[in-house]
Amino acid sequence: MENPGNLFDAMVKEAMEEVGNHGWKRASVQAVTLAAFGMLGEKIDRRINRLVKPAWVIACSVAGAAIWFIISKLMGVN
Repeated sequence: MENPGNLFDAMVKEAMEEVGNHGWKRASVQAVTLAAFGMLGEKIDRRINRLVKPAWVIACSVAGAAIWFIISKLMGVN
């Protein structure tokens, strides 16, 4: 069975092609709505990725500092 995310992506792609071929005025209401939701979902995904990438850098820096602190305390440095 297909992944539900892939099915939705396929439906969105098909709706976008219909809207692209016929224009938004001549395409069906369902196709225009589905294409709009698909474009909105892509935009939200891009925004989330722009926020998550710096968070990973900060998290790795904090984890590295915590590991350094623990090891230095165990070894008696400082």
